[in-house]
Amino acid sequence: MSPPLEYHAEVTAEGFVYGGERRARVVLGEFRAHFIRPAVAWLNAKALMIANRLDPHPRSSWCPPQALRVIPDSVGAQLGDVPAQLRAWAVCRDERRQVIERLREGDPFALIASDHSGVYAFTLWPVTVAATPPPPSPGRARHRKRRGRHLLERQPVPR
Repeated sequence: MSPPLEYHAEVTAEGFVYGGERRARVVLGEFRAHFIRPAVAWLNAKALMIANRLDPHPRSSWCPPQALRVIPDSVGAQLGDVPAQLRAWAVCRDERRQVIERLREGDPFALIASDHSGVYAFTLWPVTVAATPPPPSPGRARHRKRRGRHLLERQPVPR
């Protein structure tokens, strides 16, 4: 019998800080699931959410009129288009099926998208977990603090 698995998903972004020489890596989200499909669905939802945050529709209700403009495809092709890459992956059912098959075989999955602003990594991998929690180490005794008992006992009233 194979050991029980858990699936760990993580989304990170890495880029230059204020256009300088320093790079920063930020974890945008983490997720653990006991089954493959919820983990893939979470990764899919994060890809769409980040794509929509990086590249909102020009007529989005939250931004002032004329604040956003459509960039021609030729410019997007030169700079790289992370939101387009993420949306294309998120809507392709065949891609998700391949991810599920890959994870069933025990292999990790990574979707890396980059442009002029940074590198976005969407990773998902199986993790072996213990079937039962390990016993406490012999050097440490487990003590439980009694709670609330002193509130229930009657205390003598001083006279």
